Formats: sequence, structure tokens, C-alpha cells
Amino acid sequence: MHMAEKEPFSILKEHLETRQFSRVYLLMTDKDKPERYLMQQARDQLLAAVTVPGDDINFTRYNSDNCRTEGIISDISTMPMFAEYRVVLAEDSGYFKKGNDELLEFLPEIGDNAILIFCEGEVDRTRKLYKWVSKSGTVLSFKKPGNATLLKWLSRRLAADGYRVENGVPEMLIASAGNDMNALNQEAEKLRSYCLPGKEIYRRDVEAVTIREAENRIFEMVSAVANGQKDKAIRLYTDLLELREPPMRILFLLAREFNILLQVKEIRREKKPGADIARLVKVPPFAVKNYTAEADKFTYPELIEAAELCQEMDLAIKEGRLSDRSAVERLVVTLTLRK
Repeated sequence: MHMAEKEPFSILKEHLETRQFSRVYLLMTDKDKPERYLMQQARDQLLAAVTVPGDDINFTRYNSDNCRTEGIISDISTMPMFAEYRVVLAEDSGYFKKGNDELLEFLPEIGDNAILIFCEGEVDRTRKLYKWVSKSGTVLSFKKPGNATLLKWLSRRLAADGYRVENGVPEMLIASAGNDMNALNQEAEKLRSYCLPGKEIYRRDVEAVTIREAENRIFEMVSAVANGQKDKAIRLYTDLLELREPPMRILFLLAREFNILLQVKEIRREKKPGADIARLVKVPPFAVKNYTAEADKFTYPELIEAAELCQEMDLAIKEGRLSDRSAVERLVVTLTLRK
């Protein structure tokens, strides 16, 4: 069954509605702009149509860690038990990048009561394996949608279940989280959960959720610094950059965090109650416990040094001696090495 490699969801919809399934499917992402979210959505729709939840007898899943040609061949050759199909899913097998002659020789023997599904992020279209599936099976190629399509999809995602969405919210979310659909889907879910009581999503809600996410990562960075975990601190910094947080804002938040911890340390030295900490430092009462625990990981001189180092890096950026990104990276590395 040969199908054109365009409009993959239209092709899939036809198969689902007619229940005329191919024996072999190749679900693939675009070589240059992989979009796994769409591929995963199609995979789940296909599996829902040809498998029964919890049926481990007639369904086997392989991934890059346990993928074995002999195992796939053995499983797909087994007759289904009290089910319509024997289904095997292989994800990131690598067979469509490097080739697999043994599998290529076997594919024509797959019976009508078996369905073999490949989900691949890297495919070499010159390989015989790809050409066979393209001719005798079904290839569904998923590419990252354009901006207009992405906005339409995100708008529907946010408005599901009766949510009302203010104009500009999808654009703000894309500007904040980027155009990766998995990341956008997660951010949309967080935003919907945040706005659940009123079921209205405003632009100010995007700002609130995004800022809170950044502040949470900053707190984790400071904790990693306190524990001398340089790699973790750098990874969290990279995560913030991927969230499109400007390095100067990251530096500002780090400086603020260390100043808060320094104030908490001073108040605790004076043995004032937790309620005073919340009032004097201007942090929520529920956050006092976390700030207190974090402040206890540093000595008083260490917190003074961290606050001063933040000021030094800010000055180095303003004087042009360091780029903003280099300055923050140097700050994080220096602080973790001194712990």
C-alpha cells in the first residue's frame, strides 16, 4: 500500500476510519527540523486503534536501548491471541539510518494479522529499507508546522474544555517557550492549570507563569551552588536560556536570591521568628522554610562573597569586559568551585 508523504494526519485518519491498515508503518520526523510531538500523537492514535490497553501478549515495544532484529522478527511472526493484530512498535531503532538487510529480507513475509510500526528521528531515504516501506507500507513524515499553523494549534490547545483566551496569549507563549511543540504543550497545560478557577487565560497569566518558572530554576541553581554541583548549576542556567530568559535577567534574579539569603541569615543570627523573616525580607510565609534551609547551607562570609561577585559581574558587563552570557557562566562556575 503506497501512500504519498504529505498530510500525514489525513492519511492516518483514512486508515483509522476504514480500518485498512498497512502491515508496516514508518513514522518519521523531518531531517532538519525534528518534530517529535506530532509523530508521538500519530503513534498514539495508531496504537489506540490496533491494540487493547494492557494487552502485553499481543503488543511489544522496543526502543534504542533494547532493539534487536531477531526479537522484532520473532514477535511480529507470532500469531495474535484473542486479538485482531499482533503489534510491534520500534522507536529510534536506527535501522533506517544505517540499514538492516536481515529485516529488509523479512518484511515481505509479515502476515495480514500483524502490524509493525517504526518511529524514527533519523532516516536515510536512500536506504533500501526506507524505499521498501515507502513502496509497500506507509510512510508518515512529520515536519514542524509554520507559524500560522502553530498559532492555530496552540490556540485550540489553550481553548479546549471551554477556556476563554485573550488575544495575544498564544503569541506570548511561543515567544516565551519557543516553537517546540512538546515544550509548548507542557507550557499550555501549566497555564491552563494556573487559570483553572476562572477558566480565563490572560496575557498577565503568561507573564506570571513564565516568571514563576524562571524563579524556580534560579532557586534550584542557588541550591546546586550551595552543594557544589557545578554541572547541575550550568544545566539549569542552560535551561533558563532555552526558556529565553536574558542572561542579564538571570544575573538580576541570582543577585536577588543571594541578597534574600543574606538577609535571612542576618535575621536568624538575631534569632527573630519566621513571621518576621517573611515581613522583613518580603517573601511569602510559605517560602520562609525553604529560604531558611537554603541559607543554612552557606556561611555568612560565603553569602557576602556571592552577593559581591554578582555586583562584580554586573559591572564587568556594563564596562564591556565580559559578555552577559560569559559573566553569568563565570559567576556560576566560580561560586560552585568555592563551595
